[in-house]
Amino acid sequence: MNIFKGYNNLLTKYPLSTKCVTSGFMFGLGDAICQLVFEENKAYNFRRTANIAFVGSVFAAPVLHKWYGFLPGFCERNIFYKYPKMGQISKTLIPMAFDQTIFAFSFTCYFFMVVNYVEYQSIEKGITSIKEKSLETMIANWKLWPAAQMINFSIVPIPYRVLFANFVGLIWNIYLSWIQHRH
Repeated sequence: MNIFKGYNNLLTKYPLSTKCVTSGFMFGLGDAICQLVFEENKAYNFRRTANIAFVGSVFAAPVLHKWYGFLPGFCERNIFYKYPKMGQISKTLIPMAFDQTIFAFSFTCYFFMVVNYVEYQSIEKGITSIKEKSLETMIANWKLWPAAQMINFSIVPIPYRVLFANFVGLIWNIYLSWIQHRH
């Protein structure tokens, strides 16, 4: 049995659990790469990696699972149904626009709140991070995610969209870890 087939079996039997494990691994790997490559003058912080992996697994994956399950049906029922002659490009651009406006900003704020609460037990630090880092983070987001989401929404089957986002997210998680922990 190859890895993809095994992953597919797990995804079919345990969709949310599989996505939680995958997201936790990818978030943790992103933080590890960030620390080892971009913060090499500091001692490696295993607790930080564990915290980021925990956030990816317990907080990010369920939200991503719900979002990628909700968005296609929402667009189909509320937009595509009303405009049956809409082309494939429009059917890709519309969910990408929802994703990169409503969801991306909300998820960025959510990330900063959750990470700061997990790492410091501080809601105030989360609010400060949102105020200080969200604009810069969103600008960086728009350099990576619109193109990735165009691919995701046009050719990736719905059950694999979180997995695809996790692979692209490895790059993104390196950035998020860096911006969260820079001083």
